[in-house]
Amino acid sequence: MSEKKVQTEKTGKVKKDLKSGAGLGQLTLTLCAISAICALLLALTNMVTAPIIEANAEAKKTAAIAAEVLPGFTGTLTQVNYTGSDATVKSLQKGSEGSFVVEVSPKTSFSGNLTLLVGIDPNRVVTGISVVASGETEGFGARASEPAWRAQFAGKSGSVALTKNGGEIEGIAGATLTSTGVCEAVNSALTAIDFASDGPFDPSLVPDEPDPTDDVDVLSVEENGEGYVVTVDCGTLSFSKTLKIQVNIGTDKKVAGVAILETGETAGYGALASEPDFIDQFLGVSGTVNLTTKDGEIESISGASTTSNAICVGVTAALQIVDHPDQWPQGTEVPTEPETDGSGVSVEESGEGYLVTVDCGPDSFSKTLKIQVSIGVDKTVTGVTILETGETAGYGALASEPDFIDQFVGVSGAVALTKNGGEIESISGASTTSNAICVGVTAALNAVETLG
Repeated sequence: MSEKKVQTEKTGKVKKDLKSGAGLGQLTLTLCAISAICALLLALTNMVTAPIIEANAEAKKTAAIAAEVLPGFTGTLTQVNYTGSDATVKSLQKGSEGSFVVEVSPKTSFSGNLTLLVGIDPNRVVTGISVVASGETEGFGARASEPAWRAQFAGKSGSVALTKNGGEIEGIAGATLTSTGVCEAVNSALTAIDFASDGPFDPSLVPDEPDPTDDVDVLSVEENGEGYVVTVDCGTLSFSKTLKIQVNIGTDKKVAGVAILETGETAGYGALASEPDFIDQFLGVSGTVNLTTKDGEIESISGASTTSNAICVGVTAALQIVDHPDQWPQGTEVPTEPETDGSGVSVEESGEGYLVTVDCGPDSFSKTLKIQVSIGVDKTVTGVTILETGETAGYGALASEPDFIDQFVGVSGAVALTKNGGEIESISGASTTSNAICVGVTAALNAVETLG
């Protein structure tokens, strides 16, 4: 039998087996076996390499101590207990002659990933510093590792600061955050030695990791039928110190959307946070949200890791707060009883009924919202138009869409959202705006009634 004929017969048999299901089952089992083997190999690789990576990191620290942190040191170092409360202090080692090596990861940096070793002699004078972990930008913050720049800290005592802040340390051009972070680390180290406790090292005395959500401010929490709307000020952690976000969270406690409400971040960098490529990564996340550089799932904006990290922390704070109603800021509840005292209402009578203009700003999210309500001679609404709005795009700004605004046609009397016992379905993630318009329409109807 020819080779071509044998091959044809084999191909035909495979096709027949696949049609019958036998071949498909065998193929599935084979693929499962391959996947299991690959997973096992990855686990074994990690098991083998993890200790090596850790050992290399420790070797780097040891080499840095001898060469950069405590130059000329020949004694022994023993890890001692740090009894202070500065969570940026990671470890404290004491030399046999009274010197110290302090490991610090300052809060301030561009990447959120910066760790230094600081050497201090028995006279409380800095002997040297070394950057042992860094995610700072090449050509900018990464220059903190350069000997010429690090040398500025040797011989300093008390506290250090950049020249722009009245100190003696020249900052790295274009890397103020990194430069500030290094100064913070040195100051933390100089303070930490006052809290060195001799005796057997006790890991339980190591300060807890700082909670980054302590550095953001939850401004409001609003509960609606579809979940929660949380406003968070992330300015403290941002590059420009001006960054406010709105996080929509579903009833399943997962993020349904994030909007940038206010930002002063740099165009082409942090300002890109509102772009779908970045902001849509948060959809469906829950729990603690981190950048991939911190073992999370959010890819940072290129050149804007400070902004990216600030938003991650803000989203995390929003996710945490919805589980703790007792911690919600005061005054965040949506009013259930409309204020219809007639203020901000003007009525114009026409042959077909009335045109009523209402300023709903005080009850709106942005404080800028004006509507016009058309009311027929039968005292029912014939139409509602948004005249002016500052509500958020994709949320409250959707109030002008027919799906929402047409719900008011034909209503009369007191108008309310379904969550408040009425008939108007709220805009998803914008119940404050939705409620404000209900209040405005009710005010318009009341104003017409007073005309007789």
